[in-house]
Amino acid sequence: MMDFDQALEMNLMEKKENSFQEMPTTEEILEKIVELTRQELYKQAPMSFFTKERLNFLMNSQEEKHQIMLQQMYQEKTLLKHLIEIQTQAENFMEKMKPEMMKNMGITEELKVKDQMQWVGLMNNLNSTLREMTLEEIVYN
Repeated sequence: MMDFDQALEMNLMEKKENSFQEMPTTEEILEKIVELTRQELYKQAPMSFFTKERLNFLMNSQEEKHQIMLQQMYQEKTLLKHLIEIQTQAENFMEKMKPEMMKNMGITEELKVKDQMQWVGLMNNLNSTLREMTLEEIVYN
């Protein structure tokens, strides 16, 4: 199995015109980093929602520090680990917050039996709110 560095080197050898040195803008370099990182993530682990969102956030952030962070982690070969850690943190945050939010919103098994449509609506609302909270607290932070 080819590791990330070997895949990158092979890709750059095959496509000399796309090597980092010949890319005129930082945006092109970032796009190439994201493309190669996505390819490697697909091989190593299923690319989940929060992993994709974090990668997109780092690339598209208006703050230069995030783009520099993306480049540094890529060069230091810590980007994949970072993305997987963000996914784990996001999943743990959601797992911790969901029961508490269900209690606060009055979403119970009793309600599910009594009024399934209301329960489904409340659960959809909760899941949407929880996803947004997770993005703000973990992914975009």
